[in-house]
Amino acid sequence: MRKAARLPSRLKAGALHLLSLFRLYEPAVLIDYPRTYREELQRQMNRILPAIGFWGSFQWLLFIKNDVVLHADALILPALRVGLTAVCAAALIYFFFSRNPQRGYFGGLAIMAYVDIATAVITGRVDAEPVYMSGYSLALVLIVLVPLEIRHVFAILTASLATFFGIILLRGVELSTAYYQYNLLNLMSAGVAAYLMSYLISAIRRRSWEKSIIIAQEREKSDLLLKNTLPEAIAQELKADGRVAPKLYDEATVLFTDFIGFTQIAEQLSPAQLIDELDKCFSYFDQVAKRYKLEKLKTIGDSYLCAGGIPLANKTNAIDCVLAALEIRAFMQQMKEIKAAQNLPYWELRIGIHTGPLVAGVIGESKFAYDVWGDTVNTASRMESAGRAGEINISSRTYEQIKYFFDCEYRGAQSAKNKGELAMYFVKGLKNRFAGESGGLAPNDSFHAIYGELARGKRVAFRRDLGYLALSA
Repeated sequence: MRKAARLPSRLKAGALHLLSLFRLYEPAVLIDYPRTYREELQRQMNRILPAIGFWGSFQWLLFIKNDVVLHADALILPALRVGLTAVCAAALIYFFFSRNPQRGYFGGLAIMAYVDIATAVITGRVDAEPVYMSGYSLALVLIVLVPLEIRHVFAILTASLATFFGIILLRGVELSTAYYQYNLLNLMSAGVAAYLMSYLISAIRRRSWEKSIIIAQEREKSDLLLKNTLPEAIAQELKADGRVAPKLYDEATVLFTDFIGFTQIAEQLSPAQLIDELDKCFSYFDQVAKRYKLEKLKTIGDSYLCAGGIPLANKTNAIDCVLAALEIRAFMQQMKEIKAAQNLPYWELRIGIHTGPLVAGVIGESKFAYDVWGDTVNTASRMESAGRAGEINISSRTYEQIKYFFDCEYRGAQSAKNKGELAMYFVKGLKNRFAGESGGLAPNDSFHAIYGELARGKRVAFRRDLGYLALSA
């Protein structure tokens, strides 16, 4: 039963794949939608030219036998029939082998111009017989359906009708009889209809393209807003499924920051100055978080929350958070020195970090927010509140993850609200053997080499007897 159920879907997939090879089907919505109407017409023509070309390559050949029987003296008729095949073949070769983005449009323009003008020549050459006249009327209407610019359609229609009447007049055909007048009235009705339909369908095409552009622009705006609100992987899942399932991470690292004396200093600043100062700080924090693969979660007043190891799990999240914290601390220290030199109030920062399991996901239905929950988040908050100004306070679990790379000061067991006594450490900086030349903030090549191995899933063990870090799978 399952195989039988899968068969129709496989046949459908195979058919769509075959159509896509001939550019008759687009398996996905275009990412870069055409920005001009001409580009849209070119895109449509690129899709239908193979069908037009294959149809024209043999369709007229079927009439050669009848032409020879009915008009053996008019050798131009079979020549024009064969000519369409040559034009279609040339257009297809140009389409499939040229890299010109307008190749489909030019090919379609050539085929349709040839069809209409050649039909006019054939119809005028055989004294506008009804059977040929009906074919000419059909050709006039068919060009309306092809995605050409309205000026090109009007030019082809005008050239075609002018060719037909020019041949009729040069051959001295008597047009006064009811027989010819009846046929010519049919032809003129078809011509007028072709002009009107061309204008109408062109307007509909343009309006449809304009609506598509508006939709594409709005989609880009919503995608950008979603990307700025949610991690990219989470945003893609939300767009695809309409929801995001909460995910448990066995190990992630949460980083909290908080300004000391924020309320007192905020009272000395105007609202505009306050927002400007916060924006400068948090914007820099955002840059640091992005650089160290941390996910910014939110700001709560003067607090900043981010985490490493989400939404893509990794083995370096604790190290990443500590490196980011060192850079943030250095930035705030520099800000402090500048403000102090100008006798301006300045903020000092506490940073708390903890590593452990947590749950991450999207909450809300109208205003989406990617957030984290669990005891790890609470403990990270306690690390921050139990810290000191200008210090990076980490838990024992985070310490175990980063101790080989950073110098830390053991603080002993400290009281944490609703958590009891917790072992805590202050991070002082990179160990000398891993510190670069920029004041110990940037890691050196030795650090990056080991970090790369850790990122690939290897473990680190410190051999005290040998005094080096041993890597094991």
